[in-house]
Amino acid sequence: MDGGTQRSPWLDIPLADYEGHMSLPEIGQAQMIADFFASLLKERSPASVAVMGCSGGNGFDRIDPSVTTRVVGVDLNPAYVRRARKRFSGRFDRLELYTCDIQAMDALFEPVDMVYAALVFEYLDPPASAVVRMAAHLRPGGVLATIL
Repeated sequence: MDGGTQRSPWLDIPLADYEGHMSLPEIGQAQMIADFFASLLKERSPASVAVMGCSGGNGFDRIDPSVTTRVVGVDLNPAYVRRARKRFSGRFDRLELYTCDIQAMDALFEPVDMVYAALVFEYLDPPASAVVRMAAHLRPGGVLATIL
C-alpha cells in the first residue's frame, strides 16, 4: 500500500487457482467467456482486438490469426501477462501485452477494432470511468463488448 492505495487481491491469486476455478463445471465461466468471445469474433471479424482482464490469455485460442492479426491483452497481474505471452507468443502478427490497472490506463495502446471486457466491470469502482477509458482505445466504429 502506498499513499492510501489498497493492494488488489488479484495480484495474490495464482493463475492456476484462477483458471482452475473458472473452469470448474459448476462455475463454467472460462468456457462461457471464450464462447461469447468466439461468437463476437466470428460476427465482427476484427483486424485488431483488445482483451481487458486477459488473465493467461483466456479466449486467445479462439482468435483466427488470419483474420485478427493484432491482439492486445491487458491485465493487472504481471504473472498472468507473462503466462499469456508464453502461451501465445508467435501466434499473431502482433501480440501486445500490458500489465496495467484498467482504471488508470490512458492511451496505453493504439486504437483497435474491438475491445472485449468480460467479468471486469464488477471489480471496478466506478465502472463508468473504465468504460470511458476503454472506449478511448477504439477506432471509429469500433465495438466495446462486455459480459457482466
